[in-house]
Amino acid sequence: MRFEAIELATKVHRGQFLKGTKIRYIIHPFQVAKLLINLECSDEVVAAALPNQKSTFHGKIGKNTQSLS
Repeated sequence: MRFEAIELATKVHRGQFLKGTKIRYIIHPFQVAKLLINLECSDEVVAAALPNQKSTFHGKIGKNTQSLS
């Protein structure tokens, strides 16, 4: 599930940058996911942290992430 969420987030945020910078947007969700992994959160929590566009991800990562997004 975690890898599926990473792949989907990468596709959705391709070509996006943090406002006013040349830093790719995907860096932020990856940093949040890394923090959650280090805190030993479940794969579902990590997967739910990756998307920032709920309508794009809703129900595409796993059956239990719908209630988290």
